[in-house]
Amino acid sequence: MLPSRMIDDAPAVTVGIDLASQPVKTAMCAITWQGDHAVAAFDPDTSDNHIVDMLESAAKVGLDCPLGWPEPFVQAITAHSQMGPWPGRGHDPEQYRRLLAYRETDRVIQGTGRPPLSVSTDRIGIVAMRFAGIADSLARRGRAIDRSGNGLLAEVYPAAALRAWGLPDRGYKGKGQAAGVSVLLDALLDRVPWLRFADGAEDLCRTSHDALDALICALVARAIVLNRTSWPDTDERRRLAAIEGWIHVPTGDPRDLC
Repeated sequence: MLPSRMIDDAPAVTVGIDLASQPVKTAMCAITWQGDHAVAAFDPDTSDNHIVDMLESAAKVGLDCPLGWPEPFVQAITAHSQMGPWPGRGHDPEQYRRLLAYRETDRVIQGTGRPPLSVSTDRIGIVAMRFAGIADSLARRGRAIDRSGNGLLAEVYPAAALRAWGLPDRGYKGKGQAAGVSVLLDALLDRVPWLRFADGAEDLCRTSHDALDALICALVARAIVLNRTSWPDTDERRRLAAIEGWIHVPTGDPRDLC
């Protein structure tokens, strides 16, 4: 089980969530940072209400899910719903559709070789809708969400994190890839030898790519706390990040997280 609460002198806890449209495919990992080592644990209850309860105890949360939609997409759908003129008039149709499909942070990540899914045109959109409900529950508890990554939550992307750390970012998901999960975990543990596991947590990471992704999210959350991730680097990107979300990619060596 995840730590149920934190007190002032307790070790810091970062939480990673590999969010899916349904709780059954969602994984939530908490890493408790204890000086020269850290301990990872998983919670089997990944319902919306329980996620909100658990996040109350976190210092930082890394969430593998888009936190918003592309600003031009929202504007275009709003215009369409109000029977207004299509904002793409006069633009190259294909280029305009790409503008609607990807957020600014997605375009930045595309340059790393691991393009994210489109929140406005792919099935991941339903996951973003689930997050919107979770964010609303947090807001009702006084935990407003800054989609750029300041505050409690930050958007992360495990594949981009693995690539930034020089680790394999493919071959551990899908049918016939079960062995790849364990191989990737071994490669990750070589880079973070200070990581320990609560009972059953390591076995889960070796058999579930969802659990492994949640672990990576929790590690990236720690990197964000230490200011070792990429932030929006222009005024326009900072503006868009507050609306669309911003994917935080680690910039340092994972060994230095503990």
